[in-house]
Amino acid sequence: MNSAMEPATARAKQYTIEEFMLTARMSGLSFSHDEREILVTSNRTGVFNAFSIPIAGGPPRQLTFSTDESIRAISYFPHDRRILYFQDKGGTENTHFCIGEVDGREVQLTHSERVKAGFQGWSADGGLFFYSSDERTHKFHDLYRFDLS
Repeated sequence: MNSAMEPATARAKQYTIEEFMLTARMSGLSFSHDEREILVTSNRTGVFNAFSIPIAGGPPRQLTFSTDESIRAISYFPHDRRILYFQDKGGTENTHFCIGEVDGREVQLTHSERVKAGFQGWSADGGLFFYSSDERTHKFHDLYRFDLS
């Protein structure tokens, strides 16, 4: 049988479950305003955090440093290097919007304990973002806008 006809499993490397569990996951994608970096979420530290990867190459740079709460990177801000992300408080899958300031400070934008929210996008001028939330009633998600000023 020629190599084009061989089953893929004959060429695939086999991994142990221990090796597989050590695999770092990466998700999300947002370009910085100057298109020099990509914002991603990764569990390479053991907990999901936000990382920046330089377009020109090089290792990822950790932007958030949670040791127990999962963080999911959403987006760079449209005009600067701040980041918007969700933080899962207490593993409840309830989402809190946060801003990661350039100096590393975290600003929590939403504070409700049992709310699920979803990012819907930025306004054309980058001064607002839109999100859906079940804060009013857990039966429905309403659409909100968050004015960054």
